Amino acid sequence: MIAGSQSFIDAMIAPIARVHARVDLLDKQERFLKRLDGSVKELNFSADSKRDVRSEFSLTLINNGDFTWSVGGEIWIDKRIKLWIGLETPTGAISYVPRGVFLLEEAVVDSKSQEAYFAGGDKWKLFDGSNRGKFTDTTTILKNVPIFQAIMDQAQTGGETNFAFENCATLVPYDLPYQMTDARGKAMKDLAAAAVYDLFYDFNGFLRFRPLLQDVSTVASCWTYDTSQFTLYAGARKSFDSANLYNKVVVVGGSSQTATVSAVAVNNDPNNPISTVNIGERIFHYNNGSPEPLIVDVPHAQYRADYELGEHSKLPEKHEFECWPNYLHEPGDVITIIDSDTGTSDKFELVRFSIGLRPDGGGLMTGEATRVRKVT
Repeated sequence: MIAGSQSFIDAMIAPIARVHARVDLLDKQERFLKRLDGSVKELNFSADSKRDVRSEFSLTLINNGDFTWSVGGEIWIDKRIKLWIGLETPTGAISYVPRGVFLLEEAVVDSKSQEAYFAGGDKWKLFDGSNRGKFTDTTTILKNVPIFQAIMDQAQTGGETNFAFENCATLVPYDLPYQMTDARGKAMKDLAAAAVYDLFYDFNGFLRFRPLLQDVSTVASCWTYDTSQFTLYAGARKSFDSANLYNKVVVVGGSSQTATVSAVAVNNDPNNPISTVNIGERIFHYNNGSPEPLIVDVPHAQYRADYELGEHSKLPEKHEFECWPNYLHEPGDVITIIDSDTGTSDKFELVRFSIGLRPDGGGLMTGEATRVRKVT
């Protein structure tokens, strides 16, 4: 969760909050060029932990001669945008929080309305391979290199200089070859997955590398939404999803340089409601049944099979909710939802949300939070 000042939080939970949006124009090195205050007509922002490009935005600016939009102008495809959200406090001051650094992907200007529309995503677009971020030659990431260093090397090659990495002692387990058509971001995500870490861009435009959240019950909640109190919460739709529920896992490992290995994990417990005995076989083939080069021996394959069986013996409980905008959230936040109408009182991981902002106010924030419950 973004650390907002107490005055910002007080303004956010007040019955009436006046919202401001600020745009900082940056060059490729993210050096400050110009600030646009009061020019924002509308801003739509979304963040989703399941997307590689985690944060996206669209923005409409009123242009009263404050900026130029053209080749070599103040706003162009070679520039970056840092977005801020501000709330007016009781003293009349405006308190701001950052919402990310973005690349420009789409731009439309209208001389009649004197408006300009821009859209884009966070800096993962530097690595996603859509039209940037592919390897320029066959590349091999070598075995026994620290994973954090291998990721940092790839990011620096792609032009990144801002990092917020947590400690990680895991080494690259195997030589990893990539072709010139592969996205650099794929290699970085592969490495993060091998370490069981998350890799994404945060609200300050830093590339973050941190352990994946394994159990929400072990993490302190950053915000409580309660229908019985004024906590911004406006209600939710509760459901569960059995699409990824499996009771048998098959793992195959190996590559052209090693022998093929395999392992199976299965739940045959007649007292378990999701066992093969009670609901039949639901089989999960790890890596779509293809050999995983990172798995080189049977113990490793069995460990992965047992781990995946545990992961797929769970039912995600999903809450699609609405609330008055909470501008401090990030995907991955742990929140508490207390809703007597849905029989809910527990911690959840915030997966995604979207907010539509206008300087004269805005609508509800929509989002999705999940809690994975093990079936025993």
